[in-house]
Amino acid sequence: MVSLPPVPTTRPGCTWTTLGVREQLQSVQAQWTRLQGRSEQRRRQLLASLQLQEWKQDVAELMQWMEEKGLMAAHEPSGARRNILQTLKRHEAAESELLATRRHVEALQQVGRELLSRRPCGREDIQTRLQGLRSKWEALNRKMTERGDELQQAGQQEQLLRQLQVVSTT
Repeated sequence: MVSLPPVPTTRPGCTWTTLGVREQLQSVQAQWTRLQGRSEQRRRQLLASLQLQEWKQDVAELMQWMEEKGLMAAHEPSGARRNILQTLKRHEAAESELLATRRHVEALQQVGRELLSRRPCGREDIQTRLQGLRSKWEALNRKMTERGDELQQAGQQEQLLRQLQVVSTT
């Protein structure tokens, strides 16, 4: 930022024109200082708005990702005996991905809580998104756990059937 030099104090013997220029210079300097203050305030507002918009975008992307993972877990067939091992491996990979995403979810929740404490306007929207994120995350974790249990059970059933077949053929 450009800073103007301070205005020297008036001295005896200064003409009216000199005093007028000095008064005008002081006025311009005061306006400049006010403008710098407003500019800095606006910059802070814009940065806060940018942070909020980026957070909203991150939450929306994560919600979409969770929706896709939830659909994959719900629609993957578990009854196909020959593919149970492959299905179980895919599920374990999805669980690992879910575990790796946990820190990202926690970070987004923390940023959301910070936004709540700093921004009086938009609190309801932030709170709603935080609650949606938390509930979707919990639902996905429950769904993945249930799916894992189903696949484990299907794998055990498959092993039992193989053992029964071996026993019945001997």
